[in-house]
Amino acid sequence: MYGFSTKSAGMILFHRYFYDNNENGHLSRFNYSFDGPRFFSYYTVIGLTVPGLDGSPVLLYSFHSMSNTTGGHISALVRACPFEDSHKIPVPFQRGDHYISDAASVSRLFADWFSDFDEKRLKYADARRELSSMTTAARRFSELVKKLPARVLKKADRLFGIAAAADEKLRLRREAAANRTPEECARLAAARAARIERAQLRLSEKVRQFENLPYLERVRLAFDRRSGLDRETAAALRSSLDIWGGCSFVELDRKSGEIVTTQGVRMDFETVRRLLKLWISGAVRVGMHAGPYTVRAIFGDVVQIGCHKIPVENLRALAAALLPSGSEVAAVND
Repeated sequence: MYGFSTKSAGMILFHRYFYDNNENGHLSRFNYSFDGPRFFSYYTVIGLTVPGLDGSPVLLYSFHSMSNTTGGHISALVRACPFEDSHKIPVPFQRGDHYISDAASVSRLFADWFSDFDEKRLKYADARRELSSMTTAARRFSELVKKLPARVLKKADRLFGIAAAADEKLRLRREAAANRTPEECARLAAARAARIERAQLRLSEKVRQFENLPYLERVRLAFDRRSGLDRETAAALRSSLDIWGGCSFVELDRKSGEIVTTQGVRMDFETVRRLLKLWISGAVRVGMHAGPYTVRAIFGDVVQIGCHKIPVENLRALAAALLPSGSEVAAVND
């Protein structure tokens, strides 16, 4: 990854976008560009200017950061926008969205987001905050850009009501906790510790059943929602794999002839084979490019490529799968 600096010469593209958006803008070696009303980070639309119902232009920008670098692009785009704050609306763009081009397609994104939202997630505070922000954005979009279907707004309001009730319940619980006696606090703490220990034992048992599976198969089961694992087991398996915290994992998509990371980044087999051969030979160095990305750090157990921290064990499994002599990587950088 070429990195991102708000002081780079490419910052001019963010400003040109708002004044030359009937044209296109791209600078060599920069991973962001614009084409007409669409602004891209890599190949994903992160910004779209559309006319508002009041006659003023509106910036629709990605609600999700997607990655550290793309998050920096989104922030720079919003800062460069000369529109009033009321005319900057976050929307649920998704990684890989390339053809989003008008308000109607964004309306469908909102409809899909609320349709796919799992009500069970509302037990988590971060999910409630996300829902609250997305509901506010959907209302602003409906009022200022294009009216959303009534069924979408109705579901948004219903989910928002559930979230608000959960927040109120949490507030009352905290208020009650503030009035507990020391004896009550000690008793509850002991009970909580016992529950946590039982849960950890239960999850350890669930993970143990996958110990003899190949590494890439465990990655697939842990991160592919179509694997059939229940959420708790998949989360436990992910935790057992990601012992460093914040890692990206790579698996094979033989149908497309690509490898794909758990952040949705894809790269063709031949490019990956060349990189793995360099890795086996010990020729990979910090600063080298891996496709459009840069090797930023090499640790004992993890390699950082762009914003992706990939376990060395994952690279070894890839080498074993893609190269006839892939197992040799086990002897490298031990």
